[in-house]
Amino acid sequence: EDAPLPFVAIIGQKDEHILRSCRIHLPRRPNTKLHVLPGAYHAFDISFFRTLRHGFRGTPMLYSETATENARKIVFGLLGKHLRK
Repeated sequence: EDAPLPFVAIIGQKDEHILRSCRIHLPRRPNTKLHVLPGAYHAFDISFFRTLRHGFRGTPMLYSETATENARKIVFGLLGKHLRK
């Protein structure tokens, strides 16, 4: 039987609610990897959030060009690794 598809979560370090959930639930899933982006908030990849805002349940949201670029590198690396087969 084939191995399950890889699952990658890319979470901002300051996205505490989501990060806490990922640290609890992801270890239970096979073939998962958690990437924590230092200093990044929720919505780090949405350029609309140029100033710190709070969303649903008070989640702090702020765009980060650096975090977005790092996330892209992670995704492209994963795709490159698994699509070459």
